[in-house]
Amino acid sequence: MNIGQIRYFVAVYQAGSFSRAAREQFITVQAVSKSIADLEHELGNELFERKSRGVEPTPFGRAFYCKAINALNSFDDLQGFATGQGSLQDSSTLRLALCAPSFKDNASVIANIRTLLIRHLNSPIELVLAEGFKGMDLLRKGEVDALITLGTLDTPHTDCIPLLNAPTGVGLSVNHPLASQECVTLEQLSNYPVAVAQDFDYFNESILVTYLRAGLRSPLETIYRREDFQPFLEEKNGYAFSVVLPALEDDRFNSTLRLICPEDAVEIPICLVSSKFVKTPLYLAAERLLTGKLPFKM
Repeated sequence: MNIGQIRYFVAVYQAGSFSRAAREQFITVQAVSKSIADLEHELGNELFERKSRGVEPTPFGRAFYCKAINALNSFDDLQGFATGQGSLQDSSTLRLALCAPSFKDNASVIANIRTLLIRHLNSPIELVLAEGFKGMDLLRKGEVDALITLGTLDTPHTDCIPLLNAPTGVGLSVNHPLASQECVTLEQLSNYPVAVAQDFDYFNESILVTYLRAGLRSPLETIYRREDFQPFLEEKNGYAFSVVLPALEDDRFNSTLRLICPEDAVEIPICLVSSKFVKTPLYLAAERLLTGKLPFKM
């Protein structure tokens, strides 16, 4: 057995479902299922009973969990210590990743946010764009100190700190039937398909996830390739959610931005996400400054 199998076993045990565990671990359900099956084969015992609404641990699974969780916690502590020592050797630059769907003018947006952070933190900063799962991979490998996410992220191995709340809107084609309005309602939007960014909307509490829970009924359409987005807007009258912040505005895809009407509007938190186990002194200083209610807007 290996530590990956132990991690996935603990995730399934705690979540009570392969699909929920897969989401928390940022891998596919098939990968979790295979890992558990391989572990059961190696142990010669079943760990879970498969039910129609999830899984339940077997008596052996419950006993195995008591040992597995201690082993996993010890491994994570050791890994955190080792990675932390390596990070401290080069702690003069704050390394951040903006977790957001890819957009047209990302270079200038990244530059604007970096300039703003440098002005307030007074330290060198590296800032890259990384869609959800890619950003988490960078964080796990210690290649970035923290992620900036649009929406909260809740995992067992990260801390999530809201920095500010941002108003939300939708990007539409300039020829969309709703483009002439000053704001749009969820009822109006439910008549049109909404874009799903596979590496983002399944990653955290994104704007789309927030509005689906608030009653949005739009058909979901996953956009796999960037070049498919403009035809989606223009030919299908589709739309995509966005935060409305000056630093994130661009003229992508010949679209226009419309706010959600006040009766339906939900603000989305812009969050700072860091590893529970690795926090450099520079990152901790940045966290204190960014959460100190400084009068700045992204």
